[in-house]
Amino acid sequence: MQKSEEVVFKIKTLDQDKNLLIIFIKNPIEGLVKSRLAASIGDYPAFLIYKELLKKARDLAISTPFAKAVFYSNFIDDNDIWENDLFGKFLQRDDGVGNRMKNAFADSFLDGFERVVLTGSDIIGLTPEIIEQAFAGLDNSDVVLGPAKDGGYYLVGMNKLHTGLFRDIDWSTEKVLSQTLNKVKSLNLSLSLLPELSDLDRFDDFQYLSKSDQQKFVSIIKNMEFEEVVSGTITNSKPDLQGNLSNKQNPRPGF
Repeated sequence: MQKSEEVVFKIKTLDQDKNLLIIFIKNPIEGLVKSRLAASIGDYPAFLIYKELLKKARDLAISTPFAKAVFYSNFIDDNDIWENDLFGKFLQRDDGVGNRMKNAFADSFLDGFERVVLTGSDIIGLTPEIIEQAFAGLDNSDVVLGPAKDGGYYLVGMNKLHTGLFRDIDWSTEKVLSQTLNKVKSLNLSLSLLPELSDLDRFDDFQYLSKSDQQKFVSIIKNMEFEEVVSGTITNSKPDLQGNLSNKQNPRPGF
């Protein structure tokens, strides 16, 4: 789906220094978001927590001085929390997360941006300072990466399109970061690395949340009945905040 001229103009007039922050999101639909978290706590609590994560991502983006764009997974919502006068709104194009990110970068550079940083909506501990560090890193490096604890990355930035970074990557596995680092080396690109963070994919990831977010998200869970987990067992008690969950699964990176 092509971007409208109105939205392209809106983004360009927001920021004249040619820096663009992209946030990739999933449309918040119960049963279609945070599937691995939902396996432990149920679809509806996972949906509510994802909505909270979207609010945090929005507030974080607004606190930065860069032009901003949100890329939706399924459809563009003109009446959600992402204000139309602050965020350009686009649809993720093509199949697979690699192709979707590549196309987002390609469109943004085509629109005239010189430094583009892309991140997700569920990153624990991401701050305006880290985002500013990412853009600053592009002054002296071809690529910026934010390593994730699960073996993927939570942020990628470039000052021109390097399509090779998105080819032959085992997406949503623990190999994503290492394979991408190998691509950076083979393409003879310079690299800047950000602090390691975690995304919120599983209940075990609650340990990385701030105390206030832990309390908020656990309160959401405590108010819900727990559903059958993927393994077929029923959890009638609240999940253990210390991470002592049964049937733990290997992490699957978001990127």
